[in-house]
Amino acid sequence: MVDSSPSIRLVKTSSVCPEQYDVFQGDLEIGYIKLRNGVLRAMSGPRNVYLTKLGEQNFFHDNEREYYLDYCVASILLFLKGEHPTGIKLAEMKYIVDEWFYGT
Repeated sequence: MVDSSPSIRLVKTSSVCPEQYDVFQGDLEIGYIKLRNGVLRAMSGPRNVYLTKLGEQNFFHDNEREYYLDYCVASILLFLKGEHPTGIKLAEMKYIVDEWFYGT
């Protein structure tokens, strides 16, 4: 069971093509966020918990990143609590973003 009180950390694993993040609560990976070919999806395990189309882009514009990441994180947390991601209160979202790139 995932508690909603520990801090959330997003680890940026790629900045473009796709822009993607692993989502952690404490040391536990609880989800994944990816923006590719204009499709933004947040996943928890094998389940899509948030999905939207943003045109054809492979990365967020600076003025939209926080808005969409808030929705993705909130959707993952609500899914893990067994709730439907409607009525998300974005003002309550608090997380940090770490950049960590791996691979070639």
